[in-house]
This record gives sequence, structure tokens and C-alpha cells, in this order.
Amino acid sequence: MTAPGSGNIVTFVETSKTGHVVQELTFELTNQTGKACIGGEWKKAQPIKDPNKYTRDPVYKIENGKFEVLLKNGFCDAYDSYVGQFVDGRFSGEHIFYGWSVETLGDVTGSQIK
Repeated sequence: MTAPGSGNIVTFVETSKTGHVVQELTFELTNQTGKACIGGEWKKAQPIKDPNKYTRDPVYKIENGKFEVLLKNGFCDAYDSYVGQFVDGRFSGEHIFYGWSVETLGDVTGSQIK
């Protein structure tokens, strides 16, 4: 199975470095062009579940088999993303913050639910 795309619903669970659940987010992926300060063909990701209102105008891209959802969009040179791969409908990746440097904030698992 390839990475999900427009019309699919994906859900993510982020855990801290100590294994505690930090947050759970769910998005509907759209085919609408999104804007970001970083290069690539970004599309809008519509939040369905974001209980702590963590995201801000999220967008996603699929490039060279890598799936990335930019969680907080609009901050140039400071990118807050889930990055990883979908294999057989399951996501495995990391929550990273990058720009001038890279910091891994936690592990992320997820799945395509539609």
C-alpha cells in the first residue's frame, strides 16, 4: 500500500522519549494546494481531532516515499512536523522540530483509517 492521499483519514499517536502519550491527532487529507515556507508540493490537512489545538494550518506532502505533515504552518525556518513512512496502512516516524538545527521530540505511530 502506498502512502495515503486526498480523501484519506489518518490518525497519529505521539509518545515522548519516556514512552508517555503526548497527543493524538487525526487529519483528513485534501487535494487542496497548501502553502508553506519550505519547498515541496504541500496540500492541506484538515484537523479532525486536535483536542489541545496544537496544529496551525497543517499541510502535508509525500516525497520519495516519505510522508510529512507540517503541524504548525506559517513559521519560516522553524518547522514542527511528523515525518516517517506508511507501510501497509501503518505509520512509523518521529516528531521533529527543524530549521537551524534538528531536534527529535518524540516517536509517532499511526494508521490510515479511511
